[in-house]
Amino acid sequence: MTKKTEKFALIGSNIKHSLSPVIHNAVFRRDGINANYEIIDIPHNKLTRKRFDELTSQYRGLNVTSPFKTIVANLLNENSNGNLGDIAQATGSVNTVDIHPVDGVTGYNTDVIGFHRGVLDIMAAMAFFPTRLILLGAGGVARSVIHSFIGHYEKYSIPKIPVIIIFMRDPDRNLDIINLVTGISHKGQKLRLQFMQWDDMEITKAMKLGGLFVNATPLGSVIRSDSCSFSFEGKKVDAGKSLTAADLVYNPSETIFLKTAKEAGVRTIGGLGMLVYQALASLEIWFGQRISEKGIFDALKTEGFIWIK
Repeated sequence: MTKKTEKFALIGSNIKHSLSPVIHNAVFRRDGINANYEIIDIPHNKLTRKRFDELTSQYRGLNVTSPFKTIVANLLNENSNGNLGDIAQATGSVNTVDIHPVDGVTGYNTDVIGFHRGVLDIMAAMAFFPTRLILLGAGGVARSVIHSFIGHYEKYSIPKIPVIIIFMRDPDRNLDIINLVTGISHKGQKLRLQFMQWDDMEITKAMKLGGLFVNATPLGSVIRSDSCSFSFEGKKVDAGKSLTAADLVYNPSETIFLKTAKEAGVRTIGGLGMLVYQALASLEIWFGQRISEKGIFDALKTEGFIWIK
């Protein structure tokens, strides 16, 4: 008797451009797994509890992207049959849902692992350990970036207290992230946090002090390619300041943010690595075994996407 094909999917809004199916289905083919991965595009305000429950009854596992990461965390928190993994609980953000016949529905966060492997480990290989994080955006992935950045400090026993500057367009709508990160400490000391209104001049001032500068917004993506979170064009960057610009947008491979950073002499890291590594971590949760990255970046390259690093 043929084993039933297991179904997996990505849920989010305006995600037809996503490369997640390329990654997951490539792994299924490579490893002989009888499974299929698809996209479910849901309008911004249409992910209700009823809709989410329908999805968890139809699929073996789900990935979650913008704008639903914090919404799914809240739904699982409120559900007596739902659970959250430790990192998902700490960040209030879920990007992976495991739907198990015995253990029920559990939300996990693999974005933290993805950012570690796709950004921070690349910088560590260059012996660059920034003490400042400049973050554009305050959504679900921003929480994961902060958590990952602090974990990086612990991993490499960096003694300094990190400085984190978060730029947001509407602070009143982001009180939850403010409350979340103000309680984080490093070596018993509170982080040096700054919450800033989005302003190009203030962002420029922060950038010129050096550190890790991350675009955690969808600005510059294929669906918003005419927009840019921040352009380095016309900004004087001191070559003596250690600065790395990382864009979590992966489609296109080189955004305006990255292109202008490179032209200004700034080191750059694209978002494709984070996408791949968070996907592999999701697969490891669903199948309970290590999943290799072998051939995955090559598969993406044939689709026209290259990891900039």
